[in-house]
Amino acid sequence: DVVCAFGGDGTVRAVAQEMIGTGVPTGLLPGGTGNLLARNLDLPTDDLARAVTVALTGRNRHIDAGWLTLDPGDSHLDEHVGEGSSTGPRRHAFLVMAGLGLDAAIMEDTSERLKARIGWTAYVPAGLKNLLVERFQARVSIDGAPPMTVRARTVLIGNCGKLTGGINLMPDAEPDDGTLDVVVIAPKGLAAWVSVAARVLAKSGRSTQTLDRYRCRAIEVHVDHDQLIELDGDIIGEARHIEVEVQPRALIVRTERGRTAAATA
Repeated sequence: DVVCAFGGDGTVRAVAQEMIGTGVPTGLLPGGTGNLLARNLDLPTDDLARAVTVALTGRNRHIDAGWLTLDPGDSHLDEHVGEGSSTGPRRHAFLVMAGLGLDAAIMEDTSERLKARIGWTAYVPAGLKNLLVERFQARVSIDGAPPMTVRARTVLIGNCGKLTGGINLMPDAEPDDGTLDVVVIAPKGLAAWVSVAARVLAKSGRSTQTLDRYRCRAIEVHVDHDQLIELDGDIIGEARHIEVEVQPRALIVRTERGRTAAATA
């Protein structure tokens, strides 16, 4: 009747990858550090009993799933988690965000022990460590259009936009709008980082040279050297070429109110 995932966003992603397209609802029992999918769906993140009640008696909401394909010729995976064979394309589902570059480096360098002790603020030291790493060159193609060449520190592809700490990185993102939101972040120094942070906190949707925004159903990214790739907080390896597409309303999730009025508008 319902399958529940108890853990963080990585656990939810692994369970959801098997549940997509089955027609069976998924219940979220948040037990991780960020619990970003639960936060974006306005689900309880600090009350397990209430979360169980929602999972068993809540309303169904059909949300989108993102699928990231790694070119097996460019990827270096320790283990294979996803569709496809060892010789074919490797597809991995995500529900919150996929990222390459700085975002993934922060996930890689964050101590699991520190996360267990102080929560999401454990990401801060890793963020400061990687803040000024060298930018990379990327060729980005949106919905099959001719590729654009950009300099970036990170490329983020989101199904949801809200992060921990009340930060809304992608203010236009909705988990069931059939589109993906893309942010290319490319500040060159500390002053530029301050400008990016101010724009994110102000929920500005305007694109600039340091923070560019796109919306799409599919995106292809080629980078000039191997970059770490993360999905919903899990590092899945390194690659120079990724393709991402959205599968609209592919997963049923139990929520308290179903689709909100704001999402319907």
